[in-house]
Amino acid sequence: MDPTTNGEYRVLSRRTETDLVFVDRSADESYDPVTVTVPESAPTLRPGYAVDATLSWPGSGPAELVDADVRRRTRFEFLDDVTGLFEAARETWREASAAGDGVNSRVTRNTDGDPNGALYVFANPPGGPDVFEELQSGTLPSNPSSNGSTRTTAWPNARCS
Repeated sequence: MDPTTNGEYRVLSRRTETDLVFVDRSADESYDPVTVTVPESAPTLRPGYAVDATLSWPGSGPAELVDADVRRRTRFEFLDDVTGLFEAARETWREASAAGDGVNSRVTRNTDGDPNGALYVFANPPGGPDVFEELQSGTLPSNPSSNGSTRTTAWPNARCS
């Protein structure tokens, strides 16, 4: 029998049709995304969901989802090269550029002024890695955005010109 662990995870992204990337929400210092194979019988899990899950760890290959309980249905959407950006994205990027920062964010609100999401804009550092790909794959930590945590995010030293 393979060893199992229980924990609170954030579903970060979909790697394949049956494999998802999970991030352990209870980890204090480490940021180790893990690929998890999800059986057809599992509840529907989407990027952004917070789940209590039991994972099985076979000797090789990805971890396997044994059981999951969706705790929060937060949604993540990774959109690259979007045209016709809405005004909030343009304004957020102008603020980042004016400050010389490579990343900026803001809370988005519905027509009643209630928070309904978060918007993040970022630059790829010249000659550096593709930040979008690294965020989507889990290579680059997106905390605190992905965990609702107060921990500092290890953003690259990207600067706008």
